[in-house]
Amino acid sequence: MNKLLSGACALALLGAAGASHACDTKGQKVMEVMTDDVGSYDENGNLLADLKKSDIELNQNILKCKDTPALVQVSLTPDAKGAPRTAWVNMLEVKVGNGAERKCKSTAPSHLADTSAPAVSGLDPCHGK
Repeated sequence: MNKLLSGACALALLGAAGASHACDTKGQKVMEVMTDDVGSYDENGNLLADLKKSDIELNQNILKCKDTPALVQVSLTPDAKGAPRTAWVNMLEVKVGNGAERKCKSTAPSHLADTSAPAVSGLDPCHGK
C-alpha cells in the first residue's frame, strides 16, 4: 500500500512540475495588436479592464508569459507622470514575433515538396494574418 501511495505522490509531483512550466519569451516582441480594445487580466486570468490598442507599445519585448491561462505581460505606454506600466493580455490579442523578416516560397507547390518538406502548423505568413 505504501508503494502505491508513494507512486501516486511522485506522479502528482511530476504533473505539477509540468503544469508550472513557464512559456519561453526570449527574444519575442509585440509586433502588432490584433483588436482595437484589448482586455487586461490579473495573473489568474480575471478580467480587470479594457485597454486601447494604442496603450500597448509595439516592438517591445514580452516581459513574461503564462501557459494557463494563456497570457503575456506587455509594456504599456507610460502613465501621465512618465512611469512605466505593464499589463497581462490574452496571447491571441497580440501578434508576437522576433522581428525577423519571413521569406515566402517563390516556387509553386509540387508533389516532391509536399512529401519531403517538414509539416508546419499555424498561419501562413505569405497569405494574410
